[in-house]
Amino acid sequence: MCEAKAYARLDELERCRQAEQRAIERAMPEVYRRRWGQFATPPGLATAILRTCRQVLGEAGLVRFLDPGGGTGVFFRALLEVFGPRRVNSAVSYEVLPVVAAAARRLWSDLGLQVRCEDFTRARPECNGQKRPNLIVCNPPYSRHHGLSRETKVRLGRRTTELTGVEVDGLAGLHVYFMLLADQWLDEGGLGAWLIPSETLDVNYGAAIRRYLSSRVSLVRIHRFPPTSVQFDQALVSSCVILFRKERPHPSDIATLTWGADLEAPDQVHRLSIDQLCGAPKWGKLMATSPELGARTAGTGDLTIGDLFQVRRGIATGANRFFVLERQHAAELELPAAFLRPILPSPRYIEADVVEADEEQWPLVEPSLALLNCDLPRRQVERDYPSLEAYLVSGERMGLHQRYLLSRRSPWYRQETRPPAPLLCTYMARRKLGTRTFRFIRNRSDAIALNVYLMMYPKRVLQAAGAFEAGLLDRVHDALRQLSDAACVREGREYGGGLHKLEPSELCRLPVPLADEDRRLLARADQLVLPGL
Repeated sequence: MCEAKAYARLDELERCRQAEQRAIERAMPEVYRRRWGQFATPPGLATAILRTCRQVLGEAGLVRFLDPGGGTGVFFRALLEVFGPRRVNSAVSYEVLPVVAAAARRLWSDLGLQVRCEDFTRARPECNGQKRPNLIVCNPPYSRHHGLSRETKVRLGRRTTELTGVEVDGLAGLHVYFMLLADQWLDEGGLGAWLIPSETLDVNYGAAIRRYLSSRVSLVRIHRFPPTSVQFDQALVSSCVILFRKERPHPSDIATLTWGADLEAPDQVHRLSIDQLCGAPKWGKLMATSPELGARTAGTGDLTIGDLFQVRRGIATGANRFFVLERQHAAELELPAAFLRPILPSPRYIEADVVEADEEQWPLVEPSLALLNCDLPRRQVERDYPSLEAYLVSGERMGLHQRYLLSRRSPWYRQETRPPAPLLCTYMARRKLGTRTFRFIRNRSDAIALNVYLMMYPKRVLQAAGAFEAGLLDRVHDALRQLSDAACVREGREYGGGLHKLEPSELCRLPVPLADEDRRLLARADQLVLPGL
């Protein structure tokens, strides 16, 4: 495919590529990079991925290479280094940004790379008698669903379902569509290697990828990097590498799941059948890093948080700095007390796991915060509450009423209606040695909470039991505090930099390790019908 003399210039060309990459990144505003998902693959990782591909493909046969998100050509450089130029039959890359495509073309066209400056999601495989690629390697654009228009989501969703039979959740990022759309390009028996966010293994929108990997292709390996091993500069995301062959799978097929900072020398190796993978709602937890994390969360017959509580996220104000004020500042602005209600500060300000209340049921925590919430028509505010009107005008001068969330409320200064929750769980945190990642907080005040908390409202059975046993809710709180932090971490999801999150549905699956006496009380209460509950 290319001359040995040109191949000998690989090191020099790679230095030029890295210089071009840095220049492009400096010239490109960060907001633009994030919109287009422009986060370049580290050269060492690209080489490791290609070496892993060679191990799967073996040492014979020509390679027809495709990179659907080619960037400046880091995977093509690794392809030549690992496979050698004589083994590369063809090589094509797609890149939507002209400045990036031009750089790749200058660097690699003489060595045989065809760079196509177009949107891969709109491209179609050429039907000119040539064989399709038998090796697709890609780090697809890391663009979250917020950056995709509704029209784009509809177009991509229809196309991926048409090609693969897999429906994609509307919250999926662009990388999900890239992987599914590439199915039409990959030759039968060919190998796909994808570098994607590891959250895809666990989150709801990732179900489309998990279905594809377990029903449409033969999964070879998934390698997950630790959350502390962030692969990309300026993108705090944990990554995984997925390899599969385009072959129909069998339930007894075995896939290799690995974990560690080094793709080629993993710290842990697990082998599971496709049947076992299909039975797991989350695949990330199958690569647990300790026996405790790998243990089951709740067994058959265990009471779960979802049995006892309805779990909802705290409120989203759309502009915390405007709507959440220190009580003293609200008083100085002469905001009417009728439109102020207590709200808890961030978990970092709450040291104890129990929030007590004063005589007016405001929480005894500092800072003491108030939430501004008014649903009166604007004309009535103008007439009856001039100080509130002046404050709303100041918000409009900042353009708050035009923000996405606020523009969809009427009036824009109205907040979600939410009663105080007697129990709360922190929503996200970084895991630190010697401290709990997720905390359960008993709320004895009338304060509600922002969406940095999950609010836990007792269901009918717990209300009924609590009517006969006043201390039951406190004992439930104590039981949840004894729950293994590792179990909470395992049920949630991990992001780059060691960030952990726990969504409402995930919290609901956690067990409640109650004493037998309280379990019997709840069983009796479940048979009661109490008026008003």
